[in-house]
Amino acid sequence: MTGWNGLRGAGILLVIVTVAGLIGRWDDAALESLIPALRQTNAYYDPFRFWISVGILGLFLIWAGWYLHRHHGPERPLPVVWSPILFWSCIAVSPVFLLSHHGLLPDFLFVEDGPMEYLTVLLLVASAAFAGLAARRQTLPKPDRILLWVFFGGMLFLALEEISWGQRIFGIETPEALKESNVQGEINLHNLTVGWNEVVRMVLACILSAVLLLLPRDAVPGLRGRFMALKPDGRYLPLIPILLASHLYDEWFEQVVSFAIVSYAWLIYRRSNSTQSTLV
Repeated sequence: MTGWNGLRGAGILLVIVTVAGLIGRWDDAALESLIPALRQTNAYYDPFRFWISVGILGLFLIWAGWYLHRHHGPERPLPVVWSPILFWSCIAVSPVFLLSHHGLLPDFLFVEDGPMEYLTVLLLVASAAFAGLAARRQTLPKPDRILLWVFFGGMLFLALEEISWGQRIFGIETPEALKESNVQGEINLHNLTVGWNEVVRMVLACILSAVLLLLPRDAVPGLRGRFMALKPDGRYLPLIPILLASHLYDEWFEQVVSFAIVSYAWLIYRRSNSTQSTLV
């Protein structure tokens, strides 16, 4: 398909521009204006890291264009499933975050202990609850249930990390060792290091996007034929562009991912109920 070849061409162009940006100085003036205009939350985000992110995106597009051209031509399109609530939630939160981040909406929306942070926590806790309820269903294969319990624990861990393990709620003092190494001076792990946040999120976004593209053919390395009861459907495919774009800001990325996670957990919970009712 011409569109998939276009993806590959765009990826090649991005890689070429990235190499030129890393070895030359032609882009200095433009990036000196662009980086501050983005209002990055990471003070260490600079032109070098910007080009690394662009290069990673370019490599992903080269792979995605090749893979989709080879395996999803006109006779075998991607099995996209329309999920209006999930899709429009991710669409709606994007301009809300961007406008708020650039001072065009009230600042309190995305601040620490603000409504959007607690929405993320609520979604993660709800995801853990749905996963735990599904894991209790004996009708699911045992390996799937074990993985769901791991997912359950992971979601609770992320929720507690998001609120710094209740430190601000209960007024807990940060130990001196953490206060010195944590950029926020709080009890959590995700703020121990800074500098490459955007690059790490770009890598995660590309990996997640690649998995979503591989799933319809059950082509994820190491997972062929395994955990089929936990396999998500095509409702997450339309989120790939938003996921890639949201890597720029931690709060935006967290919102999009948390919407996708709770949707996935709800899907697995409903699937476990459906399996139960079929066997009864």
